Amino acid sequence: MKTFRSIPFCGLAVLLLWGWRGGAAEFRNLDFEEARIVPERMRPIFGSPSPPTVGVGQTADLIPGWSLYAGRSFILSELQLNFGGSLSREYYAALVDRDYRGSYVIEGQYSMYFDIFSSEGSYRLAQTGVIPAEATHLIYRFDGNNFRVEINGEPIHEGIPGQRLDMVDINRFAGQEVELAFVTQPHVFPVGGGGSQVSLDSIAFAAIPEPSTYALLALGAGLLGGRWLWRHRHRRPSPRS
Repeated sequence: MKTFRSIPFCGLAVLLLWGWRGGAAEFRNLDFEEARIVPERMRPIFGSPSPPTVGVGQTADLIPGWSLYAGRSFILSELQLNFGGSLSREYYAALVDRDYRGSYVIEGQYSMYFDIFSSEGSYRLAQTGVIPAEATHLIYRFDGNNFRVEINGEPIHEGIPGQRLDMVDINRFAGQEVELAFVTQPHVFPVGGGGSQVSLDSIAFAAIPEPSTYALLALGAGLLGGRWLWRHRHRRPSPRS
């Protein structure tokens, strides 16, 4: 029977590296569909129905995998479920539910919602995980104001407010464990005016070929097709029996 000492040093190094890489966390709950409504961990807000219809719950329950900050440092341990017009501006960040009246959900059952006040500063929604090695772009859907996208605290994208599917080049971070963050923009407003509200949903990583890749594929297909056509035209006829 082989013992641990019989493993070559290089093989042991590979195993250790594989174990370290395999232990790195994957991004999760990028569509906000993993919400858990735990009644005993929620409480009603002033003038709202009793939980779980609407109320204030634990951030870890409502948006598991994510951390929510007021500004860059103050972490919010509680989050409003549904947006019902709370009197406290602390809870103008909310997880909205498709089944709740007046809620606007972009896709699925839940979306993140922010009502941004310039006097209150920014919200920062962050998560640490490994970007898939084959990913070239980060995509996300939003409606209203826009977000600044950060990786490891570095701003990498600021889009145009509206109703959009945004696509961000993250090719240089592929395969790395990073902190991904969406930061609200309290001083940026949608084109043509409007409020500062914004909803976020359907965050995903995608492998999107460059236009040159499509051109190469088309060229390759054309060459293969031309070769097949040439061989077909110049094929010798089979002898008759």
